Amino acid sequence: MSAPALHADGTADCPACGLAAFPFRTLGVEVVLECANRHRTSVALPADPAGRVVVDNWLAKRGAQLHAQHERWGTDDRKGGTSVTSESAGGLRVIGSSERVPDSAPTPGMTREHAIAQGGLWAGVVRTDPGVVSGWHHHGEHETTIYVAEGTLRMESTDGVSDARTGDFIHVPPRTIHRESNPGEGPSLAVFSRFGRGPVTVNVEGPSG
Repeated sequence: MSAPALHADGTADCPACGLAAFPFRTLGVEVVLECANRHRTSVALPADPAGRVVVDNWLAKRGAQLHAQHERWGTDDRKGGTSVTSESAGGLRVIGSSERVPDSAPTPGMTREHAIAQGGLWAGVVRTDPGVVSGWHHHGEHETTIYVAEGTLRMESTDGVSDARTGDFIHVPPRTIHRESNPGEGPSLAVFSRFGRGPVTVNVEGPSG
């Protein structure tokens, strides 16, 4: 029985039954995962900081695991049509500013910090200094929203150029290549959230990829 691969959301497919296995505890340089059938398996802890955040969030919020399992395979016909009633996730947690983790694939000119990386959901903040223009990039299969908390954020893509200012929201569809800049006189601060699977940030050479 081969060891499973850890998905970007910090889960894995149980090698014994195929159900979702979630981080249960750490053991040295490995993380032990457990599925709803109580099968356990171990995989190496992620080497990148963002990956460790995903695992740490599961470990700190184990009350949400059953809820996530219900949503993931509660009506899976492959398991005989099992239907499970979802329970409250519980485990409310405040993520302090000191707990944010730098992006593992930074885009030149931007400083991103992740506060939440769990179950395909990513959220954090990004700072852009005055006059800075980021590199071209996209966010893979993730749907992205950005709220401009301070300053001005200029977005460029093949669709054109738009300026978003304090209080504005930006929607970035999956795989949309873009770059961001700050044409203002002071730094800009934006809050982002993403939902999807796979790499969160993919840096590219230009607007055509």
